[in-house]
Amino acid sequence: MDEARSLAASVATGPAIGLGLMKRALQTASVSSLGEQLEIERDLQSRAGRTPDYTEGVLAFHQRRAARFSGGKEE
Repeated sequence: MDEARSLAASVATGPAIGLGLMKRALQTASVSSLGEQLEIERDLQSRAGRTPDYTEGVLAFHQRRAARFSGGKEE
């Protein structure tokens, strides 16, 4: 149960939009051809790269600190 709580806390503080887009990619993987899935993932990665949380993640990495994700909307 402690491990489940730790995982839930980690997901809850993560980049909400990015996690949602990842979930969408996983949901389509079993019903898409490889080509279709690559196109889906290309589009989702493009969307993820335009979010405030992406910018925060990159900045935090460069500053060697923990990211403070806002869960903000896509731009």
